[in-house]
Amino acid sequence: MDDTLVDRAATVHRWMERRLGRGPHPRLARLIRRLHLHRFGARLIALYERGEVRSYVLEEGVEDALVRVRRAGWSIVVITNGNRRTQPAKLVSARIEPLVDGVVISGHEDFAKPDPRFFRLAAERAGASLDGAWVVGDDLRQEIAGAAKLRLRSVWLNPLGLPPSADVDLQAATFPEAVGLVLTAGPERRPPR
Repeated sequence: MDDTLVDRAATVHRWMERRLGRGPHPRLARLIRRLHLHRFGARLIALYERGEVRSYVLEEGVEDALVRVRRAGWSIVVITNGNRRTQPAKLVSARIEPLVDGVVISGHEDFAKPDPRFFRLAAERAGASLDGAWVVGDDLRQEIAGAAKLRLRSVWLNPLGLPPSADVDLQAATFPEAVGLVLTAGPERRPPR
């Protein structure tokens, strides 16, 4: 979810602007030093998490892309290696749940990405099969490697244009671009290597 459907850096920046009245760096650093907030690390983190999760909004074009995928007959499941405390609140803030068929949060399970059980559970939550499934994600070691273990096709969100790994089928700069690629390619299982 973070940096796939939601721009995490922009979310943090919005929270900081609301909380401190402007962007994060200089003022926050001075405030932490002046008030000795480093002594209150756990409380400060909790305050941040409560405020940050309410700042989550979908990136531009993501809602339309999710609607396009659903209209094309695909099932959509958000899979995230987040904790059980903040991830549900992020989903509510970004208004994602009405747009998807299921959600799998590692903090609620005994396993996480790239474990194949995580992807199988996602299909189960959507009432679907992994046959023809695609995985779209920004993390080569979690989403893309997990997809490869199950021979699923994948789109790596790579806004910086970094060199891909061998496991990447396609790459896109944004989620809406990735959706366009998936809809063009259609459902197809990755051939054995």
